[in-house]
Amino acid sequence: MKILKFFLLAITIVSFTACSSDDDNNDEDDVVLVELTNANAAGTYDIIYYAGSSETSVTAAGGVSVVISTEVYSGDTFTDAEFTLDLNGNYAFSGSYRETYTLTVTGQAPVTTMEIDDFTDSGFYSLNNLERTISLDGDVSNVTQFDGTNLRIIGSFTDTIGNETEVDTFEYRLVKQQ
Repeated sequence: MKILKFFLLAITIVSFTACSSDDDNNDEDDVVLVELTNANAAGTYDIIYYAGSSETSVTAAGGVSVVISTEVYSGDTFTDAEFTLDLNGNYAFSGSYRETYTLTVTGQAPVTTMEIDDFTDSGFYSLNNLERTISLDGDVSNVTQFDGTNLRIIGSFTDTIGNETEVDTFEYRLVKQQ
C-alpha cells in the first residue's frame, strides 16, 4: 500500500512539473510596442522585403464567383530602395528591385517572369496608433510591427470592374536607417 501511495504521489508531482506554464518565455511578451506617431515613425527606411498575391475572379451566371487567374509576386535585390516618412505627413519611396511573379490562368500552366522594376512615388500619410494602421493617400494598411526600427506593413485592396473582381494582398518589411 505504501508503494502505491508513493507511486501516486510521484505521478502527481511529475504531472504538475510537466504541465508548468512557459508564459515566462512567451515571445509575444518580449515584443516592444512603440507608439505609432509621426514623430516616432519619421525617417528613412530601407525596403528589405516585398511580396504579395493577386486573385482575379468573375461572377458567372447565377452569381457564382469563379477564379480565372492568380498571381504571386516577390521582390529581391533591392537597390537604393527607400521609403521616407517626414514629420509633416509626407511620404516618398524610390529605388529598384528585381520582381519575380508567377501568373496562373485557370486551366493553363503557370508562367514565371522576372524583371527589374524601378519605382518612385510620393504623397501623404497618416498613422493610427489605436488601430495600428498607416494610410497612404487614403489607402489603409495594417502595421503589424513597429518597434522604432522595424516597420512591417500588410494590406489588401479589392477592385471591381463589371463582373470582374481583383483582390490584391501585399507585405512590406522596412528597416530604419541609422
